[in-house]
Amino acid sequence: RFGISGGAHAEAGPPIGRVRAIRAMVARRIGVGEHFLVRRLVLFLVALCYLAAFASLRDQWRGLFGRNGVTPVDALLAQVQKNGGLSSLVDRIWTMPTLLWLGDTPSVDAMGEAMCSAGAVLSVTAASLALFTRGGGSSIVFGALWGMYLSLFHVGQVFLSFQWDILLLEVGFVCIWLSPKLRPTSRDPPHPAGLWLLRFICFKLMLMSGAVKIQSECPIWLGLTALDYHFDTQPLPTPLAWWASTHVPREVKRFGVAATLAIEGPLTSLLVAPFRRARTVGAYSQLLLQATIAATGNYAFFNLLTVALACSALDDASLGRLLRGRRRADPNGGETRSDDEPETPKTPVAIDHDDLPANPSARRKLIDLLSPNSRKTVDGAAQDLKEGKLLTREQISTLERAQNTPLPDFDPDSVDPKSTGIKTPRRRLFDSKSPSARRWSRRYAEERESLRDYSYAFGLVGGWLFVAFAAANALMMFKVDGAKVTLKVGVPETNAWLAFIVPCFVRYAWMFILPASCVAHCYDRVRASSSRTVGFVRIVGACFTLVAAAAMLRVVLKPLHQVVPKSTEVSVLGEFGLPAGGVEAALPSFGSRWDDVIDACSTKFRLGSGYGLFRRVTGVGDDGSVMRPEIILEGSDDGGNWTAIEFKHKPSADVRVAPTWVAPRQPRLDWQMWFAALGAYNHNTWLINLVYRLLKGEPEVWGLVDDGSRRLERYPGGWGAHGADAGRDDGSAWAPTMIRGRRYAYRFVLADSDERTYWKKTFVDEYLPALSLDNQSLMNYVRSQTDWSKDDAGVPVDLGAALEFFRGLNNLFAYFIAGTACAALLLGLDTVAARLALETYGAEKVKCD
Repeated sequence: RFGISGGAHAEAGPPIGRVRAIRAMVARRIGVGEHFLVRRLVLFLVALCYLAAFASLRDQWRGLFGRNGVTPVDALLAQVQKNGGLSSLVDRIWTMPTLLWLGDTPSVDAMGEAMCSAGAVLSVTAASLALFTRGGGSSIVFGALWGMYLSLFHVGQVFLSFQWDILLLEVGFVCIWLSPKLRPTSRDPPHPAGLWLLRFICFKLMLMSGAVKIQSECPIWLGLTALDYHFDTQPLPTPLAWWASTHVPREVKRFGVAATLAIEGPLTSLLVAPFRRARTVGAYSQLLLQATIAATGNYAFFNLLTVALACSALDDASLGRLLRGRRRADPNGGETRSDDEPETPKTPVAIDHDDLPANPSARRKLIDLLSPNSRKTVDGAAQDLKEGKLLTREQISTLERAQNTPLPDFDPDSVDPKSTGIKTPRRRLFDSKSPSARRWSRRYAEERESLRDYSYAFGLVGGWLFVAFAAANALMMFKVDGAKVTLKVGVPETNAWLAFIVPCFVRYAWMFILPASCVAHCYDRVRASSSRTVGFVRIVGACFTLVAAAAMLRVVLKPLHQVVPKSTEVSVLGEFGLPAGGVEAALPSFGSRWDDVIDACSTKFRLGSGYGLFRRVTGVGDDGSVMRPEIILEGSDDGGNWTAIEFKHKPSADVRVAPTWVAPRQPRLDWQMWFAALGAYNHNTWLINLVYRLLKGEPEVWGLVDDGSRRLERYPGGWGAHGADAGRDDGSAWAPTMIRGRRYAYRFVLADSDERTYWKKTFVDEYLPALSLDNQSLMNYVRSQTDWSKDDAGVPVDLGAALEFFRGLNNLFAYFIAGTACAALLLGLDTVAARLALETYGAEKVKCD
């Protein structure tokens, strides 16, 4: 005989280690196949990405997009309106979906700043709901975030054209599906369609990024020497990038390139595997890759967003105990329990070992019921039933789970609604009061538990076999000769592999995994319905959701055709007897007319896109040396003495300035200066306008560069200083009379003296000729780009008061206060609405969601 109570054993019996092993076995299976914590974590990370994006844009809006900025938004809107002949507000919004059409010309700048601030506040609201509510958020909040960022994206031009901006829109739209519809406190499980869409987005992102590296035939990637150049030549390196470039051995770098190609190649299939253990291994491999990338490069919120996508492949059990709740010691026996678990009766409950059920699953269930984490013991629930007391939801759950324990019949309607707050009686659509129906339900539950044991074993074996297959596929890419690793596959082998794998996964996605997961989710929801009417409505909703999910899956996976050549598709698929047509033939089709509508909407609203990060390695000299091109703008008053105009985060003209940490914030002007250095200035027309604004002394534009530029003693405060402190009555800033651009080649070096030097630079060529406000060609170009006026007819409302309120929120502290207040307001409205519904309709008609 043995007893379990409060974490202490009452009597001697079988070895304590065996009981603890059984209890550990049960604990390991807690959260398997559940995604409550995963949903909260994904929504929290996506909300942080929104916060980084909106807060960063708020600080740079005036300098980049203001009326006197580098790329004025009001001029863009006026140009679109005039060229398109758009007279009505509806036509304008459909042509370019942005809420900035609602503002008149003078208020476009204020409306853009207010939208950035409002987005940052709602991001804090979404993050707070994800942290402190079971549902993790509300689709209304994420819908508003997506709509505002889409509005800014369409007017951001070159400064909002990065791949992670498009990825945030794609992921943000799916998060509207993933989050609860209305109530952030909803107890409904997340819909599997949203989780699988996020997994396939991650699969597409990483697979395309790995495929283009080989298909580009870049000798640096094919030779596994990319990391010899990447740390030096990436847009904004971190201090760890300097250390990795100068201290990490070349053999380790070659291994890192091989691991990157493997993780972005065959191992991406683990993210969408049908086995949870395979998905867990795939997610952990992606998390490791993103951690190393984030440590050595400032890639804004891209790494955080990719981590959110990788986490969607996990379940609650994979996240570990850390995310399930803090554990604290139990004073009785040293055991631990979570803070949100209620106290357990201290009276020992003794049972004979021989009386335990023979079914292993039922035995584990019973031991779990008698463990310290149990809400009520079986004996306590049975005693309450014999005394005629109303049973709580937890007691009924206890009785239903103890399948092999002899208990008297009970009425499912005997539930005390006050004991569980605002909850409905535990009734299901197919429940009946007849003993035969209850016996059938009990027998079905027993068979389901046995089937769950077999499926657990099948998933365990199948998962590790899938991992072994993917790992073997990845190892076949390389050849190891001693300590040297070389890439064994080339472009033809890669194209053949993609032509076979990609269509198979596309068909697997919409023919098998999406319908199976949606049907299973619908079945559980219908069985939990309180009436046949509710069950029927949920069936209809599930059918609509399945069709919408298939359409969204088409949008997500269609860009994969970019990495599969059509000639390779026909030859490879024909060998295996598969239908030709490749990716486009494998996609779900709704008819040519509806397919065109879906594709047009996805393009306009940025619901799906192709990706390809670092297709080729830049900054490689003719002799194979590192030559990172970098533009240094210089200003002068006399044309003889030139002073460098420093930026805040890009490499400085002073080689002693160390790289900085800036992610997840993105200095977008610094990033575009890196792209401009790869080409000519006449291919980067925004650079001409930047020089013009600097020459005019626009304070907003000078605010985008570093204060280190203000080092001339002739002017109070130096270049860029403005206002009373600079002695400028007109509000403009001191500025040079001439600006030129020179291109240098940079590379990391070790310090060769006591004074640390991070860079070595070599002059390459004159990038931009000296320009001044007297240059007639410069003035004609600027006039052609900015001399537009927008017709303000049709603006429906005056948003002045709201704009001024949100414009006043311009720092993280203000975002935090306003965001948490909005989250508290939403939770308060949720509670009030639930109470009113309870009082109006009664407990029997009020549903949890």
